[in-house]
Amino acid sequence: VQAQTVGAGLATADEVMACCHCVSPAFVRDQLARSLDALGLATLDVCFIHNPETQLQFLPPEVVHGRLRQAFAELEAAVERGQLRAYGVATWSGLRARPTERDYLGLEHLVRLAEDVAGVRHHFRAVQLPLNLAMPEAAVRANQPVRGALVPAIEAARRLGLVVLASGPLLQGKLAQQLPAHVALSPGWTPAEVALQFARSV
Repeated sequence: VQAQTVGAGLATADEVMACCHCVSPAFVRDQLARSLDALGLATLDVCFIHNPETQLQFLPPEVVHGRLRQAFAELEAAVERGQLRAYGVATWSGLRARPTERDYLGLEHLVRLAEDVAGVRHHFRAVQLPLNLAMPEAAVRANQPVRGALVPAIEAARRLGLVVLASGPLLQGKLAQQLPAHVALSPGWTPAEVALQFARSV
């Protein structure tokens, strides 16, 4: 971190949280360039800010939102340069958490940050979040306000015109071995097939 991020001038020490998380514009620009080089591509379809809720463990929401606004501005500039078609956030707990929890992210607010940067023609187009039989909150917990109504994160994304990518459908392989006690197996289906079908059907 010291040599390749702070030492390289991509961020200040106080912009790196938990020795592992940074969203400074220079760092985002560098990581996008590294990804394009590693993949041998000129343009990415989508780039995610990974687990932005990590910053909320150390900083107040208004500071984190300011940092995300700057990161979004950098990603909008990457779209203008032709390096990127769209961007979003890949979260673990942020979009599933209750509004009173420290790591909570409001999806409508994230869209508003993108609009602050680029207006209604912004390129914040996708979110990634966990969805599985042990972590169904994105489909069932009404925690996201959208135009005055509280809805689950997946429905909020639909109303806001965002694509949703589900992560962890097998819960790091645990659901391939054993399902929660309240879930019945369909005849002839393996636990993994049941778990994947749950994510697919949502």
